[in-house]
Amino acid sequence: MKYAVLVKLRAPTGVSVYYPLATITAPHYPLPPPTTIAGALAYSYLRIRESSELVENNYSPTVKILDKLKYVSAGAEGWTRSREVERIYQLFYQRKERWNEIALAYTIGVRGNSYYANDTLYLFYVTTDNSLVKYAYGITRVGRKESLVSVDAVYYEDLSKTIKAIGKGAFETYFYFPKEIAVSANAEVISMPKLARENFGRTTTPLLEDYYISNGLEPIRGELKSAGALIRIEDYEIPIPRTLD
Repeated sequence: MKYAVLVKLRAPTGVSVYYPLATITAPHYPLPPPTTIAGALAYSYLRIRESSELVENNYSPTVKILDKLKYVSAGAEGWTRSREVERIYQLFYQRKERWNEIALAYTIGVRGNSYYANDTLYLFYVTTDNSLVKYAYGITRVGRKESLVSVDAVYYEDLSKTIKAIGKGAFETYFYFPKEIAVSANAEVISMPKLARENFGRTTTPLLEDYYISNGLEPIRGELKSAGALIRIEDYEIPIPRTLD
């Protein structure tokens, strides 16, 4: 059995998630990508179980729940992005012999942040383990450690009971979705790391997927392809891959 889980977050300071492999001056995503969404739940689930930041073969501990997560997405009723100059600690980028040189400890860089309408961000999960639902209440950060959030509400249902359409039908949504499951004329296309084990290890070639994402001003208006399905949970329409229904 699969479960649809919608988490309503309060994010008053915004959320900052950089592009993979970016340097000090890093572009950022308007909404947290799939890998970050999985990591937010994994942090709640594993923080009393796993003290190490890496597990076997230098993977993130998030891989321990990946088999329980079949799909994830994020949405907001509006968003805007800003860029700010930050003071950045950089000694761990330096060679070991320079670690005692205080003059090299800090630099500055331009970093981005996303802010959401009414300070509200939604995370969406499809999971095969309903015991994960209670850990959604423990989500405290999304992305960088500075991106602190609090949980307003958690909604979940049997996925099969939320299905509204399969293979065809129009919709409006605030949640991003893969290009392969639907089409849209008013959305932007952005490449983000997909929910794959390889993206939680040390890699220089992250696996990316193209997603339709809102322009921050209005919901995405789209039409399902044969590979897509549409669910409705708490008055929100969310496109998902048909293979999940």
